[in-house]
Amino acid sequence: MQPQNVNPGNFTVDRIIYNDPNQQFAIAVGTWNDDSSVRFAMRWTGDQTDDDDLGYPKVFTHPMWFQLPIDVAPVLGAILSNMQRGNARI
Repeated sequence: MQPQNVNPGNFTVDRIIYNDPNQQFAIAVGTWNDDSSVRFAMRWTGDQTDDDDLGYPKVFTHPMWFQLPIDVAPVLGAILSNMQRGNARI
């Protein structure tokens, strides 16, 4: 399933910041609707050419995003920013 098609009712995706169809993995930035906080979320997308493959996580037949704890956001943001500049160090 294409990550932009995963839109659960409690998390609004603002943008997909990483999508690797070969590894079937995606990372998004969005808003957790319960408290309007901005969060990073990720998921295994499954076969992105097949919308019947819901990937993981999912609840029954509804694909979901796994949200990272809010205190991880600054760390992940810094890593992604450094990767874009070509000088990430882990």
